[in-house]
Amino acid sequence: MSVTGWQLLALRAAKDIGCDVPAESIDLAVEYVKMCATRDQKGFGYQPGGGPTATRTGTGILCMEVCGVHESPEAVGGAEYILKDPLDYRDSYFFYGVYYCSVGMFKIGGKYWEQTRKDLFSLLLEKQDADGSWSSENASERRVGQVYSTSLSVLALAIEYRYLPIYQR
Repeated sequence: MSVTGWQLLALRAAKDIGCDVPAESIDLAVEYVKMCATRDQKGFGYQPGGGPTATRTGTGILCMEVCGVHESPEAVGGAEYILKDPLDYRDSYFFYGVYYCSVGMFKIGGKYWEQTRKDLFSLLLEKQDADGSWSSENASERRVGQVYSTSLSVLALAIEYRYLPIYQR
């Protein structure tokens, strides 16, 4: 799911600047992402058949939304999953999840964004270091450093300002 997410963001960016992105490529990607949704459509796994986490689910939601499959049963089910089992600071790849969950839930909008914004922004501001940066305490991200954690946090906090084309609804 993580590799697929970055590839789809790259394809969307290419399309936004006028590159010819074959519709078949997007359609195939959507089918793969749908296969990563759990059987009950309440979250996304890393691969088809895998168990959901908030980070993977945020990635799945964003994939569906950037591919133009708005408010699909998989994405809405994933948004419900995140509301019930939100991203936690102790989660592996927390900052990665901060980015994907915030952008995905923003694109879904409504109650999903409102609750995610409230919870995630409070958590980020609580965990912000005195110098304005963010540091990961989790081994999965600690080795990549403050630039990584801070960059993903700032991108998440700036979503509603819609500075980047990807943040448009």
